[in-house]
Amino acid sequence: MIDRIEVFVTELPTRIQRTFSSGSWDTGAPKQLLGKPVLARIFADGVVGCGQIRPISPGHFVADTVHSTVAAITEIYGPLLLGRNLA
Repeated sequence: MIDRIEVFVTELPTRIQRTFSSGSWDTGAPKQLLGKPVLARIFADGVVGCGQIRPISPGHFVADTVHSTVAAITEIYGPLLLGRNLA
């Protein structure tokens, strides 16, 4: 059974900025959430699973941001998964 879900926004030591034909990508300045990777850990029956997503910065063709990713996990998917059996 899924016992707990933790969500972390990671801090990167170096800012990375790139421009693609589909838009720009930026890991953001230190201490800002823009473009930072989001790490989710799911605890279930003594097993821990980890997942990571790196939302594209605003202005790119994908609408996901760090804020929307964290909110989707903590407010929508997390509550739906808590207490569910794995099998």
